Amino acid sequence: MLKVSGIARQYIERETDTHIEIIQKHQDHDRVKFYYHNEIELFSFVKSWIPYIRIIENDPLSNKLDEELKRFLAE
Repeated sequence: MLKVSGIARQYIERETDTHIEIIQKHQDHDRVKFYYHNEIELFSFVKSWIPYIRIIENDPLSNKLDEELKRFLAE
């Protein structure tokens, strides 16, 4: 599950693809289900929209992405 806000929210609401499903709309963000085949696909999508998209309800994936980003920024 992803939390989507800002310009990413506007894009997803306009350009919803078959692998994206808007689950809930809130005043300042949407909750979105993203269907993927592997983590690389998910991480690539989320990274392209930082800081407007966050992984929620999946701590292992969220932590893995956080660690990957920390390693990248440390270089």
